[in-house]
Amino acid sequence: MNSITDFPLFKLADRTRRNHALEHAAIHILTKRNPGVSFSGYSTFEAVYIRGNVDIEEIAAGMKEAFEKLNLGHKKLAIHPNCGTNFAVSGGLAGLVAGLSMLGVGSKAKDKFNRLSWAMMLATIVLIVSRPLGPIVQERYTTDSNLRDMEIVHIAKVLDNSYKAYKITTKG
Repeated sequence: MNSITDFPLFKLADRTRRNHALEHAAIHILTKRNPGVSFSGYSTFEAVYIRGNVDIEEIAAGMKEAFEKLNLGHKKLAIHPNCGTNFAVSGGLAGLVAGLSMLGVGSKAKDKFNRLSWAMMLATIVLIVSRPLGPIVQERYTTDSNLRDMEIVHIAKVLDNSYKAYKITTKG
């Protein structure tokens, strides 16, 4: 192995980041093409999963367009405002600040109650201030819009009830 990025774990993380970017781009495109339809997704190293009440042909067309646009350099499609990364960053920082603000509180209930208002205020401020950090973390760490040699190899419906779900298998 020539570098740390040659380790299998790093290769899996790299694949997951590219699939995550493809997932976001597809959701942006599918949402624009299907107003009023709600979409969600998640990614693994082997596939993108998209949930949305559309047929498989629409998923395939949306995935194809997302793939092409990312390959043409439309990097902003890889960032999504409803990504779990945004919520994890903001929630993690708010929880950390709230927890730190409760350190040193005595055992009396009155002391804890008095400090609780500070914890809530600080957590709220951090939630507001940290909003821009989620997209930055997405761009730098949890997505990679450079798909390189990645290919979409198969699209299959995996759930067909009141809400449809699809598995988009990738390789590369």
